[in-house]
Amino acid sequence: MAETQWSGEGREHLPGAERSETSTFEVVLSIGACIRTVADEQGTSDRICVHYQSQTHDITTEELVRHETGYWIFDLTSNVFCKSISMPCSRVILAGGAFTFSPDNGLVMVSSAKAGDTKYGICSEPTQNAAIPILSFTSNMMLSPTTFNFSEMVVRRHHGREICATNEATLHRNVDP
Repeated sequence: MAETQWSGEGREHLPGAERSETSTFEVVLSIGACIRTVADEQGTSDRICVHYQSQTHDITTEELVRHETGYWIFDLTSNVFCKSISMPCSRVILAGGAFTFSPDNGLVMVSSAKAGDTKYGICSEPTQNAAIPILSFTSNMMLSPTTFNFSEMVVRRHHGREICATNEATLHRNVDP
């Protein structure tokens, strides 16, 4: 599978200490080639790893507000799905869950992580973690041949309050001329 490019718009709702804010953003997503790996020494568990990279820009200001890179990891034997995320703000998330595929719905991927969880967790640089720790992360994604829908929820602690930020978008596959 060659790299594919996806783009589209979405909305983010970020409740703040003083006010809530909803913004519209543009996302450009690159999905790289699939790499098939063997997960254990007996060779009994096949995995597919897919590299992705996304850039999110605020539509109003055109400012780059998020850039992440990571991997989608599919265990074909157990239907376990993992999403590893690395962000330039010194945060790394390994979210886990499951995936399904059907001709009607395409590929559906659900994953989550919690701070302190030893299986699927969140790691932050100490200064970031002390200032605004991420408590949990949830991701729902649906991929068809032409459309990629996603929604995410991030719960953070800010000034002693838990804040739940959500974002969702619909992206369309860019067709080469």
